[in-house]
Amino acid sequence: MISQKFIEKYMSIARTVGTVYNPCFSRQIGVIITDPNCRRIIGTGYNGPPRDTPHCDDERYLKGYFWPQLTEEEKEKFFPGLDAESFSKQYHGCKQCPRRLVNAGPGERSLLCSCEHGERNAIYNSGGESLENCVM
Repeated sequence: MISQKFIEKYMSIARTVGTVYNPCFSRQIGVIITDPNCRRIIGTGYNGPPRDTPHCDDERYLKGYFWPQLTEEEKEKFFPGLDAESFSKQYHGCKQCPRRLVNAGPGERSLLCSCEHGERNAIYNSGGESLENCVM
């Protein structure tokens, strides 16, 4: 069992990971995986793209992944007169979640974003260590 003192310590670290290091433009979530027996951090993660995945405002992502998923109606409504090339150049580095560009509400069009949950990224970042009996 983890004492309240260590829970507060790990939650403080998770908040820092979620706010300071987090590349996600929508959700500032940080995650710590800790082994309660040896009281050490096994992995950390935040909402963001997995390794080797371009960020959601990267030109490659916008042109090759985001644009092809839009419907013709969305392209005409939100980006009139633009094609994939001009769209990706115009919105590259916009520092905005691409879901917001099409006014997607909470839970809508989640496949338009390259970010993954902080929990999944923390597992990836655990380096393959056993997570048995660990706590997030």
